[in-house]
Amino acid sequence: MANKSSDAPNEATPDELDPELVKLPRPKTRIRPIMAMAIIGICLTIGVRLSGDLRFSRLGNPVLVDSVSSLNSDHENQFIKIEVRPDRTQALRVVPKRSSTGQLLVPTLGTGGKLWLLLPTTAWNATAATSEVYQGRVSLLEDMNFHDALKGHVAEGTVAMRPIALAEVRNALGSNTLEVADVSGDRFVLQATTKIQIAETASDRVRILAVATDPYRDEASWSLALRSAGILPAETAPVSSTPTSWTFDVPAPLGADDITAKLRAAKLHAAQASEIRSTRVGSWSELGLDGDDIILGNAKPGFRTQTVLVSAPPRVASGAFLLDTTEKPGTYWYVIIIVLALAAFALLFASALWQTIRRR
Repeated sequence: MANKSSDAPNEATPDELDPELVKLPRPKTRIRPIMAMAIIGICLTIGVRLSGDLRFSRLGNPVLVDSVSSLNSDHENQFIKIEVRPDRTQALRVVPKRSSTGQLLVPTLGTGGKLWLLLPTTAWNATAATSEVYQGRVSLLEDMNFHDALKGHVAEGTVAMRPIALAEVRNALGSNTLEVADVSGDRFVLQATTKIQIAETASDRVRILAVATDPYRDEASWSLALRSAGILPAETAPVSSTPTSWTFDVPAPLGADDITAKLRAAKLHAAQASEIRSTRVGSWSELGLDGDDIILGNAKPGFRTQTVLVSAPPRVASGAFLLDTTEKPGTYWYVIIIVLALAAFALLFASALWQTIRRR
């Protein structure tokens, strides 16, 4: 029987791999052009959005800005330092998510709503405040995602009481104008119905609080001591009392300081003299002038207005700036790493896309 030729190829059994097929090269992995362009587009989009953070992360020490009036578009995305006074009575809490304590959004006094501060609310971010100098990142307020909510809050008429200098009130009443400036310099227009509050003090009387002590243990002994010191007129009873104290209203044409001096001269150290104060609420239309005296409605005899407060909402000026005191260049140390990684991905897929185009 003839032998099979040795040159005949070995036939693989059904359970064996064909050695010729095993030697075939694997097909090269190809990146589809659409996928490559999509990934490049995503990398470029993220890179552009991070460009502002990247520029901010490369800044050094804060730039000193003299005043809010000096702020302009050149300061946007800059690290600055400025001295301002926050209007803490108008503070709002900005909470980006439920798990966060948020931050405080506060307007600054005397700027007409041109600058708002974003302050930390936790001890982890807050620093000891020994002055009203703040530093942080400048942004346009209208670019913030809470800008519309802030405008809506202001439009709702949320107000705070603002002090107005008496001279400013006299000028406004004398010239019959409704535009006034508060003590910080912010100007706003009032309405006839704008709520006001005045604080008055008695012009020729003071109040004495006497506390039981040796040898003055009752009303009679205190009344005698005050009359002997030339402070309390005869037959004057306390306006109020407790088991251990008595309150007297006494004439004081020279003011509380004169009565205090008489108490000390008589060694009545358990008695204290203070002004008699009164607070009343009304509307701007009820204010009037009696000579130089500012009166509200029916004037109280013997009282003079010392303080005028008006209710006014905070202002959001057009083109207002936000100073985020929680952000510093070092906060964004990681941005350069992300940008470099995105650039590497974009170059990798751009190279693959170019090779695919060349093959075609």
